[in-house]
Amino acid sequence: MQISEEQKKAAKGAAYLPPSRVGKRALAGHFSEETLSEITMLAAIQGRTKQSLLDEALELLFEKHGADLAAVRRARRDRQP
Repeated sequence: MQISEEQKKAAKGAAYLPPSRVGKRALAGHFSEETLSEITMLAAIQGRTKQSLLDEALELLFEKHGADLAAVRRARRDRQP
């Protein structure tokens, strides 16, 4: 497995950073046990990850409030070397 220069820079003085997390930041919240159980069951039923369900929920939230998340993501991809 090859490690990119970006990964090497991210890892300097820090713990190993999986490639899927390079260039990303954590976003967390505190929820009830019921909410956690519901999202866990929904993910299992749909064969998806909780991360993908949360991503979908945030996209819907941004759409509701007029933000075009897809356009933001396209712009970010276009800026990457």
